[in-house]
Amino acid sequence: MIDKSAIILVGFGDLSLLENDYQKTFLSFSVLSAKILSEINLSEFDNAYIQPVYLLSGYEYDRLCHDAQGLPLKAFVANPLLSDEEAFYKTARILGDKYLGENVLFIGHGTSHPACKEAYFQMQQILQKVGFTKSEVGVLEGEPNVYDAIKRLKSKEVNRVTLVPFMISKGKHTKCDIFGDKPESVLSILKSEGIVVEESRKSLLEYPQIRQMFINNTKAILNIHKRFL
Repeated sequence: MIDKSAIILVGFGDLSLLENDYQKTFLSFSVLSAKILSEINLSEFDNAYIQPVYLLSGYEYDRLCHDAQGLPLKAFVANPLLSDEEAFYKTARILGDKYLGENVLFIGHGTSHPACKEAYFQMQQILQKVGFTKSEVGVLEGEPNVYDAIKRLKSKEVNRVTLVPFMISKGKHTKCDIFGDKPESVLSILKSEGIVVEESRKSLLEYPQIRQMFINNTKAILNIHKRFL
């Protein structure tokens, strides 16, 4: 009997770059992508290896793991991007390859999940350690909030920043909440504080090294379940 297995990428926004990389890497698997598991017909498969295309193990990850348990096949869920300290450092260094030497305000979505609410503070500390001495992390929801991040920049006498989304993919938050024209967007708040802003709208999935980190997480779950490549 032939083992029919699928790798499923679950996340928001445009996953096409990541899906293309997966198709080139995992030649013996069907690679599918969706926002939620229920969008995919899995009737022809025996096993599903699910890669959450998420930053953290937050509420969306919890829901995904719950949904995976209800699938009518064997389902295994890999780790999201930032699952341990090493992943934080890798991500910080990848960002450093592009932005180190600039004053950067990284903007994430934020979370109130008990297991993840310190993650953005941890990212801030690690970015400092790899050389982002006059950069800050702020989030749209929760802490560290955008206003406090801007106050910290000003306390460092920063009057010019590169505004960067710390998000997996581009979407409404990037377009409207970070770079939008409305007064409450991060871009507008920075300008109202007299800070000169350079815009960089590159999402995390646009970095090949970040996509490789997701691939490595999938390889890890495959190896655990004896699907050696």
